[in-house]
Amino acid sequence: MMQSKKPHTHIHTDTRKDSVVLVCILKNYRDLEVLFKERWYRIPFSHAPVRTFDYLAFYLPAQTGVVTHKGASHPLHLYDKCIQYYTKVKHTNIVKRRELLPDETTHPDSNKPYLKIHIGNIMKLKSPIKNKSPRRVSFCFTTLKNLKNSKNILDVYEVFPTEKIIGDALKNAEIQSISEHTIVLQSTSHPTKIIRSVRYRLDFAIYCKKGKIAIECDNTKAHSSSIQKKKDEEKDIDLKKDYWEVIRIKEKEVVAHGTENSITRIKKVIKSLGGQVT
Repeated sequence: MMQSKKPHTHIHTDTRKDSVVLVCILKNYRDLEVLFKERWYRIPFSHAPVRTFDYLAFYLPAQTGVVTHKGASHPLHLYDKCIQYYTKVKHTNIVKRRELLPDETTHPDSNKPYLKIHIGNIMKLKSPIKNKSPRRVSFCFTTLKNLKNSKNILDVYEVFPTEKIIGDALKNAEIQSISEHTIVLQSTSHPTKIIRSVRYRLDFAIYCKKGKIAIECDNTKAHSSSIQKKKDEEKDIDLKKDYWEVIRIKEKEVVAHGTENSITRIKKVIKSLGGQVT
């Protein structure tokens, strides 16, 4: 996120479908209770977005709990790994953390300024927007229309569904693969060169008689930053040291040529490794 240069207060009145929505993270039960009972959300001012926004939507990374909010006749049961609720922003102001959370005055950030976002009624989407992949979710902007029309988290981020397209193509080609395959390796790819255990999720894994294949689907939006490129490079090094054949499929390749070239590449590697394990 970009850092705000100057504190200011916004009054939000936009109700159009192209109204700007900031997708936020609810990390724990306390934040959930504050949201539903006190009707405000906080962001460290140093990380507050410069761009103005009209709504907040809330992603729950894990099961945060059950809460009763104002006017509710029964507790709300919240699902994890999804966006289920959103709300209109009333106004914002700058407040020190110790004023927001007076029971945490010893916190190292207690004197730092936070953007306090005052909200209205909390509304429920018709269907939860689930993180099926699962993908790492961070703060992002979208529109109210896109939020209401999204079926999964990739739609919210407007990410091209490279992984799903390749998965369907593998099935159509009768190539047996394991999707979202998690492995643990001993890594020395980190700059410190210290041996450490690392957990990797492979988009698809294919086990062959003489080796194994890791297929990684690289969406442009998720894999363009220098930080992510470095992570991908370290991952490839660790995989190759563990004798994985790594095939990276770029979004632009799928957009331009479909899946035929990618499936041909995969079939050639499978053949070179003696065929699939049956």
